[in-house]
Amino acid sequence: MRDELVSYRPGDYLPAEFQLAERFCVNRHTIRRAVDELVREGSVLRRQGKGTQVLERPLIYPMQADSAYSQSLSAQGIGVEAILLLRRECLASHEDALHLGLAEHAPLIEMQTLRKLDGQPVSLICHRYSARYSDVLADYQGGSVRQYLAERELPLSRAQSLIGAR
Repeated sequence: MRDELVSYRPGDYLPAEFQLAERFCVNRHTIRRAVDELVREGSVLRRQGKGTQVLERPLIYPMQADSAYSQSLSAQGIGVEAILLLRRECLASHEDALHLGLAEHAPLIEMQTLRKLDGQPVSLICHRYSARYSDVLADYQGGSVRQYLAERELPLSRAQSLIGAR
């Protein structure tokens, strides 16, 4: 049953349990357990009175210190877009200072970008840099931050990545 999920689009509903049982030549209890497993995996969602809905397939992306997010996903044929939402000056928190090797309350440049994959918003990213790079970052308007900095001969070094989901 899992293999057949690829033939459905996100938002589609699976056939009723009795139809799936007939199709796979098993009893409804077996189908129910298979669907339970797909629910646990996050592949489908049971909707009371409506049926079982296919969910968006999760994007699997390996993260490493030198990962180039845009480049890696583009190579997989995924349209990647980064939109600059905010650029502001702020002061380093205690945690920022530790991760960036700066003094607490040192001036920082914070940029927030919205990442879209194939036109769909997938993440909001908060970048923080020492204010000594403010002149270089002043022209950044969106796109790959790594590529932008590399074009200016400033290699990006990721101090920390925190990832959350809702």
